[in-house]
This record gives sequence, structure tokens and C-alpha cells, in this order.
Amino acid sequence: AEGLPVREIYSGCICCSLRLDLIHTLLELEREHAPDLVILEPSGVASPRQVLNALQGYGGEIHGIEVVVLVDAPRFQAIQDLSIPLITDGIHAADTILLNKIDLVSQGEISDLTTRIRQIQPDAKIHPVSAIRDDSISELVDALVRQPTAAPKPPDPEMPAAEPPADVPRPTVHTHETNLTFARPIPAEQLQDQLVQMVGELAASIKDGGAKLIGHIKGI
Repeated sequence: AEGLPVREIYSGCICCSLRLDLIHTLLELEREHAPDLVILEPSGVASPRQVLNALQGYGGEIHGIEVVVLVDAPRFQAIQDLSIPLITDGIHAADTILLNKIDLVSQGEISDLTTRIRQIQPDAKIHPVSAIRDDSISELVDALVRQPTAAPKPPDPEMPAAEPPADVPRPTVHTHETNLTFARPIPAEQLQDQLVQMVGELAASIKDGGAKLIGHIKGI
């Protein structure tokens, strides 16, 4: 509605099967729109650390990454009591924590929740917000969007580039999508057999080209 480009990535986990799709989508957004800001919103089953790991190998322009985690104020205590690792891991990884739905809790409860969150992640910035009452939303936007993120320092020409250890793989990512159409319908079994053969031949060709690791080849 606001004229912002949006991409949706389906059917998989952002930390493994969707990793190349994520990188391909980011490169496409960069090429087509040159965005100042990209917001990645996982479905809720991927932890922020998994998303950060999925960005390894992305060769585009990134001037800074801010991990924003949403905490449901009225339900946080009940959720925390379940001891779900994803919840704690998400808060640990957060740079900014949004304590949401503060219209449903008292000021004393907000203070208590802030203390509990600080026990898990003492360094994160905590913003109590309410989308219903529009509490602190403008301040949040100022903090996340309008303040320019410092660009990384240029490399020192006097300092040699750090070489990764020999046993650490150096990621190189290439992703392509090809659509095949047929003039006449063909049996599903025939298509499946041809797809298996095509993927096998592609894998063999990549290995012959010197690749030491093939992360993912998929035919749908």
C-alpha cells in the first residue's frame, strides 16, 4: 500500500534450504531498487542467529545489521516459563527489543518485564511500544530508520588483508532459476526421470568444474 517492494520466500527453512533463495532475493532487490533499508521478517520458527548465519556469503552492500526482536508484554512471563530455547536465543541475539502491547499491562509490569529482559540481554535497547495507542512508534522509527547507520571503515592500505584459516571454506554463491515449458503435456513419471537425470548431470558438471562443496540443488 505504501509502494514498497516486498518479496516472499516460501517452503523451507531460511537457515538451510532457503538460504540461497534469500541471498538471491537480496541481490535482486539491490539490483532493481537500490534500497536504503531492507527488513527481513522470519515466520517465527527461525532464530535471529539463523538468519544472520544465512546471510553469510551475501556479497552485496551491507552497511550495518540491526537485530530487532518483538516481546509480547502480557504473554512474556507465560512464554518464558515454557523455557523455549528459541525465545531466549532470540533475546540474546537482539540489538533492539520491542516490548509490545504495553496498553495491556500496567507501568509496574512494564518495569518488571524490562528487568527480566535485562537479565537475559543487558546490552539491548528496549523500546516499550503499543501499535494500538501509537505509543513511542515515532521514536522507534527515528531510532531504526532515520538515523543513518555508520558505514564500515575503509580498509587500511598499509594492513594486509586477513587470510581465513586454510580449513575454513570460502563461500561462493551462484543462484539461477530456470523454467521449462512443453508444447504438449508429458507424463509425470517421464518428467521426474528427466529432472533427476538433469540434476545429477548438473551436480557432476559442477564437481568437474572444481567445486569442493555443493550446498543445494533443487528441482521442483
